[in-house]
Amino acid sequence: TYNLNGTALVRSMGDSPVRPRASVQLQAGGTTVLFNFTAPQQVDAGLNCLLMVTIMVLMVVSALFLSNTVSHIVLTPLEQLLDHVHHMSANIFKSMAALGTKSVNNSEDGEDQDSADAFGTETRLLDQVLKKIIALSKITVKKSPIDSDSLRRLGGGSDLAWLQAYSNDFGLNEVAYQNAVLLDDVPLSDVDVSDLATLITTVMEDVSIDWDVFQQWELDTLDLSTQDRHNLSVCLLFSQRANAIRDKVKIAGEFQDCCAAFLKECAAGYDRGKLAPYHTFGHAVDATFTLWRTLDLIAAETYLGHLECFGLTVAALAHDIGHMGRSNVFLTEIEHELAICYNDMSCLENMHCSKLFQILAKHECNLFSELNEVIYSHIRHIIVDSIIATDFAQHGGMVKEFESMYGVNAELFDTADEMYMNTEEFPPRELMEYFKTPDVKKTLRTVLLHFADISNPMKPFPVAERWAELVLKEFALQGEEEKALGIPVGPLNDKKTVSLPLSQIGFIEFVVAPLALAMARVLPPVWFTNQMIIDNANIWMDKWIEDTLLKPSLEEQVQVRERIHRMVQKTEQRGFTATLAQMEN
Repeated sequence: TYNLNGTALVRSMGDSPVRPRASVQLQAGGTTVLFNFTAPQQVDAGLNCLLMVTIMVLMVVSALFLSNTVSHIVLTPLEQLLDHVHHMSANIFKSMAALGTKSVNNSEDGEDQDSADAFGTETRLLDQVLKKIIALSKITVKKSPIDSDSLRRLGGGSDLAWLQAYSNDFGLNEVAYQNAVLLDDVPLSDVDVSDLATLITTVMEDVSIDWDVFQQWELDTLDLSTQDRHNLSVCLLFSQRANAIRDKVKIAGEFQDCCAAFLKECAAGYDRGKLAPYHTFGHAVDATFTLWRTLDLIAAETYLGHLECFGLTVAALAHDIGHMGRSNVFLTEIEHELAICYNDMSCLENMHCSKLFQILAKHECNLFSELNEVIYSHIRHIIVDSIIATDFAQHGGMVKEFESMYGVNAELFDTADEMYMNTEEFPPRELMEYFKTPDVKKTLRTVLLHFADISNPMKPFPVAERWAELVLKEFALQGEEEKALGIPVGPLNDKKTVSLPLSQIGFIEFVVAPLALAMARVLPPVWFTNQMIIDNANIWMDKWIEDTLLKPSLEEQVQVRERIHRMVQKTEQRGFTATLAQMEN
């Protein structure tokens, strides 16, 4: 709109806006201009809507991601914990209910019977409450759409293989393991046992020990010749892998040749005693024999299975292969190539595993050639885990784990211990079922090799003393290298100041005794090792007083005596009713 000689003229260049707020008016002099902003405002509104939709999508995706993350990090472990608690509590409740029933049968008083009934009712109520908690946790946590029964029905075919290819679920691997066809994983017949015994006896004919000595805990492998150690190792492998040779003499012969080739390569991988006086093939054979006796004492095949026990035996033979007589701490401090390769984490143990599987990769040395891929993978994990667990950095956690296992299931283990003292039977059915749970099996497997690895102080003193001297000799060699490199010398590595008796008392007190006690509470057949530890500590005490040039003061003697007495007090809570002779029967 504008004025021309007093006349108002209007000129339209477009439609007027529908909404007044989309119109902007500008006025200058006699001219008024109206602008229509409908189109820009529509574009702006559309972009705002798109932005809101985008934000909503991002919020939904983030919420889903956060939910899955919380489920994986928090809820899933909580569910597993509750499942574990439920399993352990069920065993406790069964024991409590049995005690209640026993009270009912033995009570002659009506009041006692009512009390026992109430006791049984309370335990059943607690059991039901716990089951409801477990059920709620399973509903809360997102579960796989395929249940365990459906997984088992898949068997070992392509369907299960397809699922495994796209899943990291441990349950799938367990099902695959359960469905895989183990090589004759059935008990041996009497004929097979007889044939196996004959074969082992034939192998042992050239060994300077007989079968009775072979069954003894105190066997001194240091007295054996190189050939005797080889034959002993063959016998250990045969006895643990019995089902692999059960049918045909040809198979047995092939397996024997494979064992011989494997042991030859394995022995060649160990130092001859120049750099590592202790960590030689002799130590490997001793640890393997101790592991074999321990597995036999605790009837490990009944809950671990013969294949897993065989895997542990192979791991024991190579658990220190390639050892150079230097500790992980030393290798890390000097930035050795092993420390760099394995990022300062269990350098030696990782190297041992690598060298072992390089040997097994050779066709003539492959002790697991008859296993399928799934089973071999399972056994490989067992071997790696058990060898890595021999790293002393894991010792404290291992002891705590066993102490925790006993603390949570004290009644179950105490009942098994009492039964073993009365009948010498182990393990009872309830404990065997507990040992078969995956987490417990893994704990047992990892600790058993470490237990055998540090078992020297659990042997008769003449044997323990010889091994202790070799250990200090190896420490001294490291100490000399530390001095040459100008780095701090370890407290046990200075041969001028270290005391052999005191070093062994400290090793027993702080390392061996805690593990032996924790093991014995869970596995009663190894209680006798605690008595041998105490006996050896007392002998080392006497040697310290008698053989030290500068006699220890009376105060120093009292302090060491008190340390040994504290070890005795910890073991006296159960007593040593099982003698060494009983252990060998």
